[in-house]
Amino acid sequence: MQPRLITTELAQYTKTEWDESPSPFEARLDNIVVLTDKVAEATVGGIFITNLSQEQLNVGAETGVVVSIGPEVKHMEVGDHVMFGRYAGQVFHRPSVHEEEKAKKDVRRPRMTAYRLMSGNEVGAVSI
Repeated sequence: MQPRLITTELAQYTKTEWDESPSPFEARLDNIVVLTDKVAEATVGGIFITNLSQEQLNVGAETGVVVSIGPEVKHMEVGDHVMFGRYAGQVFHRPSVHEEEKAKKDVRRPRMTAYRLMSGNEVGAVSI
């Protein structure tokens, strides 16, 4: 089955399937941590997107899954799929738990996962 694509003005993104593993960051006050969706590896026409272009497009992701919320955030929950401004918040890159395990066995650099720390007020919509 083809992954569900989210089309934005910038690119097409695959919806992040979060396995409910704990976030490497803990949000404080009215902040949230979002695991951003990843750009599709190929266009609808079958043209593959280079790794460098994928990294650049991932910075502009506008959707993702909430993985941590601060105690003052009342209008969303962990696991909600949200939409936000293209460059809202601060982007952090960190290897996922699964990639860290692979890195112990392999000398290559693990793939980095993009997280975004932002105020809960920067979220424009929550998927229902």
